[in-house]
Amino acid sequence: MSVGRNDPCPCGSGEKYKKCCMLKDDVARSVASAADAVKRKAEKEADEKAEKAEKAEAERKAAAGEGTGGRPHAGRAPAPPATAHSKSSARASSAAPIRKRTV
Repeated sequence: MSVGRNDPCPCGSGEKYKKCCMLKDDVARSVASAADAVKRKAEKEADEKAEKAEKAEAERKAAAGEGTGGRPHAGRAPAPPATAHSKSSARASSAAPIRKRTV
């Protein structure tokens, strides 16, 4: 049960709550709320730092070839060398010449 502003103060002073302990209670709630916010922010930053470290470790392992049986890019064939012609130009050169229709 909460204490109303105009109720007698629960500390036993005989004054109204709003003139006695309400300000102290409000400050205590504010401090607790701020402490929770700081704690949540610290936890979030720690999580982000851990994720960043895990990602960096995974990238380091990938660059070193770890996790692939000691072979870089295990299971993949080497990429073919780049050519000067694209596939579309290769097809065009191998096609038969176009003949004009005579009437």
